[in-house]
Amino acid sequence: MVKGVVDVMNKAEETIRMSLELCLGYEWGDPRSLVEQTDENKELWEMMADHHRQAAEKGYEIVHVSEWSELTDADKNNIY
Repeated sequence: MVKGVVDVMNKAEETIRMSLELCLGYEWGDPRSLVEQTDENKELWEMMADHHRQAAEKGYEIVHVSEWSELTDADKNNIY
């Protein structure tokens, strides 16, 4: 696979992971987070957190259906 394609795929997976962690109530820097703590990721995290807040203010809820092996059963019960 071409390096640029791999980079985009990795970033997409990390972005999905960020959104899932936001839905689970994680804050930036949460020790449970598997998101790499970089300045670029922090900027994206803050933007996504703002979008989640705006959606909630409008009455929307962002939810994920996913199988993440590292989630506990309690976490999985919070995913609809």
